[in-house]
This record gives sequence, C-alpha cells and structure tokens, in this order.
Amino acid sequence: MVIDMIVGALQRVLVFPEWGLAVPQDVPHDVVLAYGRLSQQGMTSRLLPTKAVT
Repeated sequence: MVIDMIVGALQRVLVFPEWGLAVPQDVPHDVVLAYGRLSQQGMTSRLLPTKAVT
C-alpha cells in the first residue's frame, strides 16, 4: 500500500502542474521510468481516474 501511495503522489507531481494546481518540478528520468514500471505492475490503487488524466 505504501508503494501505491508513493506512485499516486508522483503522478500528482507530474499531472498537477499541467492543470495549474502546482508548480512544475524536475523529476529525474529514472524516477519517471520507475513510475511507469510500478504502474504497469499494478501499483495503481492511488492513481487518479483515467478520465481525469486524459
């Protein structure tokens, strides 16, 4: 559950600046890759709904 929470928090760091809800932050490429791998492996319980992100 903790990893799911971290994946969800990182998603918000990546998405919220596009929505004007946060300031953009530099996220290392390796972290973005790890986010993608963890999401694909099912660590998704804390992600935003797909409709909200697209």
